[in-house]
Amino acid sequence: MGTSETQEIWTNLNRDCVNSDEFLAVVAEEFDAIKRKTDVDYYSGYRQGLIEVLEVVTGHCRSKCSQIGKVSGEISASIFCEISKTIGRTASFTRLMRDAPNIICGNAYVMSCELTFIQEARNMCPSYATGHNFDSYYRASLGGACSYNPNKPDE
Repeated sequence: MGTSETQEIWTNLNRDCVNSDEFLAVVAEEFDAIKRKTDVDYYSGYRQGLIEVLEVVTGHCRSKCSQIGKVSGEISASIFCEISKTIGRTASFTRLMRDAPNIICGNAYVMSCELTFIQEARNMCPSYATGHNFDSYYRASLGGACSYNPNKPDE
């Protein structure tokens, strides 16, 4: 599996970062099959081509998903602060989202979203940006606003 084969797999997955875990799984399976069937020199050449494509794909998806996470963190913080100010207490998040971690995109999204949410909320409404309700409002691990779910909410 060289550069062109790896790029073809990515193209067949619509070059969509939501499919990055599937991409990694298919590439790993193909790579293991080649490793078992070929000599060391042949394997080394394919490995280099594979690494080059993986670096491009993972860099692209991390960047794209971090940007989306940042915007989500900003929007979530704005909503959180407006609700908290209106009700006069720290808003709580009652509808838990299903967090669907994704090796490349999910981690980049969640980290960016959570960091941005904390920074924005502490700037916009510092008196409400503390405590359990605050933590559970945004944390992906608690099903909060920064949960990564590539599927539609009704699926």
